[in-house]
Amino acid sequence: MCFVERHTHPVPRPAADPLHAAFWAFVSAIACAGVAVLPNVSAKILCLGLIQIAGSAFLPSYVAIPTILLNGPSVAIGIALVNSIGNLELRRVSARAASR
Repeated sequence: MCFVERHTHPVPRPAADPLHAAFWAFVSAIACAGVAVLPNVSAKILCLGLIQIAGSAFLPSYVAIPTILLNGPSVAIGIALVNSIGNLELRRVSARAASR
């Protein structure tokens, strides 16, 4: 996460944010496939850690996308959509924790 922040902030490059989001989503997808396919337990644990790292690095770039691609009143709608997706994820996680 610190590497991603240091890499993207010295020179503001808002056009690179969607590419960063796509890269970390791809890394997360590959790590999910690794958890499903790899037979070695150590490799599966490494992939699970990579999923967490990729998810944490994906979010800041994902949140910045609506302000880059949209203009005017549609920016507020884009930010609201990102916020609602985040709220759905939090509800799912808290519901799973409450059922245990």
